[in-house]
Amino acid sequence: MFLHQRMLIESLAEDLKERIGADTVGVLYLGDLDSFLIALSASRANKNVTLYVFELDQQSSDYVVKAYKIANQLNWSVCKVEIKTEKFLSQIRGILSSLELTQKADLMHFFVLAKCLSGPAEGPILSGIGLNILCGLSKEYKSIDTCSSFLFRSKRLEVLDRDSSLQSIEKLGEELGGVIYAPYLSFRRTTEYFMERDWRELNVDGKSGRVMIKVSLRHACHSRIKERGLVVTQTNAFKASGLDKLMNEILRSKAVNFNSRRRLIELLMDWRLRRMESQRLALKSDSV
Repeated sequence: MFLHQRMLIESLAEDLKERIGADTVGVLYLGDLDSFLIALSASRANKNVTLYVFELDQQSSDYVVKAYKIANQLNWSVCKVEIKTEKFLSQIRGILSSLELTQKADLMHFFVLAKCLSGPAEGPILSGIGLNILCGLSKEYKSIDTCSSFLFRSKRLEVLDRDSSLQSIEKLGEELGGVIYAPYLSFRRTTEYFMERDWRELNVDGKSGRVMIKVSLRHACHSRIKERGLVVTQTNAFKASGLDKLMNEILRSKAVNFNSRRRLIELLMDWRLRRMESQRLALKSDSV
């Protein structure tokens, strides 16, 4: 394992030791690299790890089966969250009325996260949300944004300014009485690890020169992934569980219109950013 790849796990483990005093932590586990690395780092930080997985209407899936296998092999616990979908639309509308979400993947993530908080938890729950933004993989990025370090850094700061994930996590925790952390977005050492690297360092294999999405995570977890063969993608979890299909049915029925939500939220965010800039300039003027 290369030095900077060891740094990733060590940075996250140190952050976990520093920020979380509880002996047990939960991880919203979606069978992907993002949540797997958080769980692996929590083990490195000597935490007892509980993987939170979900299934719809008591229908198991390949995603849940693999989660149990990897938990057994790594001595982690599993908390399976049963989600009933008979009132799915009203549940989704409840999430949307509370949180400023404009992407289907984010909506599914926070829907499951809310269900994880609906029962008693032994400790805080860790979410892997935000890593796509840090790695330049979210929809806001265009190809031109990744072609130079300067453009990538500038665009990434802009996207982070507009992202509402941390505010949504804080609000969800307050409403449901739980403690949630998003380590990639809010843990100092971990965030700095990604912010100090450009798009190629994060997504291109240094040996072959080929694009390899989230290459640092892949190399950091390489032995585990190769040995277990159980870590895939978040998309797989949503599809295998049936959640993606249900969400697509809602979108086709136009019961939820992301385009109109996106326009309204972008207008609101622009207003907030302009207000913050005006306040900053006013404070600067007063101090002169």
